[in-house]
Amino acid sequence: MSNIAEKDASIGGTARTAARLRIGILFIFGLILALYVIGRLGLHLGRAGVLFRTHPGAPPGVAYLGDGIMLLLAIAIYWLSAALKSVAQGALFTRRTVRQFRQFALWLLIMALYSFAAPLFFGSVGRWLGIPHRVLVAIDVRDLLLIGITALLFLLSRLLERAGEIEQENREIV
Repeated sequence: MSNIAEKDASIGGTARTAARLRIGILFIFGLILALYVIGRLGLHLGRAGVLFRTHPGAPPGVAYLGDGIMLLLAIAIYWLSAALKSVAQGALFTRRTVRQFRQFALWLLIMALYSFAAPLFFGSVGRWLGIPHRVLVAIDVRDLLLIGITALLFLLSRLLERAGEIEQENREIV
C-alpha cells in the first residue's frame, strides 16, 4: 500500500515541478521577447537603453534573421509549454504529451538549422541582387550544439513514448 502512496506522491511532485517550470520558462521567454522588441524598435527603458545591432558590413535587412529566430523560438516555447502543462495535469506518458514534446524538439531543430543556414542563404541572395556583401561561412559551435541537443530531445521523446507503452502494458496486466 505504501508503494502506491509513494507513486502518487512522486507523480504529484512531478506535476508541481512541471507547473513551476512552465511558469518560469514563460516568464523568462516573455522577458527575453520584451527586451528583443524594445531593442529592435529602438525604445528605451527609462535611462537604460537596449542595444540591437548587426555585424558591421552586413547587408540591409539582415536584422530580419533575428526576427525569424525569435519567431521559431516562440513556436518551440509554445510546444514546450503545452507539454509541461500536460505533465502538470498528470499526463506523463500519454501520446499527446509525447507529441507536444516532439513538436518542441522539431521547432527547436528548425530554429537551429535556420540560424545556421539562413545567413548563408540570404548572403548569397544579396550577392545575386547586386548588393555588395561577403558571404561568410562560419560554423558556430553553439549552433552545432543546439542541433545535437535537439537530436537528443528526439531520443528522449522516443523513450517517453516507450515508457507510455510499458505503462499501458502494466495496466493491462493488473
